[in-house]
Amino acid sequence: MWAFEDDFDTYSDGDLNGQGSWSGNAAFDVQGSVVHHGTKAVSLVLSNDVTINSPSFTSAANGTAYVSMRATNVSMAASSGGMVSVLKTAADTAIAYIGLVADKLRISINGGVWADTGISVVANIWYRIAIAFETGAGGWEGLAADTYKVSIDNGASWSGAESLVASSGVEKLTLAVDGPGGSGTGYWDFISPDYAKASSSFDSLLLAGD
Repeated sequence: MWAFEDDFDTYSDGDLNGQGSWSGNAAFDVQGSVVHHGTKAVSLVLSNDVTINSPSFTSAANGTAYVSMRATNVSMAASSGGMVSVLKTAADTAIAYIGLVADKLRISINGGVWADTGISVVANIWYRIAIAFETGAGGWEGLAADTYKVSIDNGASWSGAESLVASSGVEKLTLAVDGPGGSGTGYWDFISPDYAKASSSFDSLLLAGD
């Protein structure tokens, strides 16, 4: 079951690489100006075709991961600079992509061909995205084996299920840009197995402005 959580609040402003065992490109920055939860979030200029990996965690055969995402430009075409979150195995194999691409929340098995979830997105809005996945025999959130789906609005409306690369489980999350040529800034915040923290004043709406 997915259990990894990070809200970035205890990190110093500046390079995320090396803080909290995150590892990757130095272009990802911790900052406190644009946040969805708490006091800090991660930002990235989307013209950088770069990645950064979370620390490895106990393998999750299934579960639901929540991540807040926001971009100043959500109109980039696939492979042209959209911001993405990627589920990976311990061997660093990408098994599922979730992105703000071409004005939609889109998902992909390989980061090349993106399925339209039917969920439209706009710039400068935080989206609290739920990623439900099943790498085992099936059953989590009604999913068959080796499939996943996404939602916003705290699960009120789910996308259709898409295949993911067969694996024994998810052991890290990667923040990335889907190819070069993008523009604007992407932001990530509050990765968690929960929509909101207990005893928190966290916005009860999944779509939240400034």
